Amino acid sequence: MILDFTIYRPQRRFPGDRGFTDHALVQAKRPDEKLSATRDQLVNALEGANTKHGRCWAIISIGIQLSFYEYHAHLPEKKRLVDWCPPGQSTNSFHLRQDVRIIQWMFDYMKANTEPPVLV
Repeated sequence: MILDFTIYRPQRRFPGDRGFTDHALVQAKRPDEKLSATRDQLVNALEGANTKHGRCWAIISIGIQLSFYEYHAHLPEKKRLVDWCPPGQSTNSFHLRQDVRIIQWMFDYMKANTEPPVLV
């Protein structure tokens, strides 16, 4: 059986807290999927996310490309999923083999910062 839609929700437990908080959602899709439809599905999944402040990281994996996003529940409906890339990069989409260092930087940043900064 091949799954074409998976959302992985890593959760972090905070010291002294009995609950869990989502800090990243990952969606894996087949290489022939369209990014726009996938983004819409991810936003719908994020609407129900258990985030501490209405913000979390989001990643879409289509084939061997990873696209990174920030989710902000307080932004207008069609603008809640924001492209996210490291300083000096002009794209939020990276090739798994060719952009290993950039992807590692992204994951290290997400590990150190459990949620994106506040956007106004």
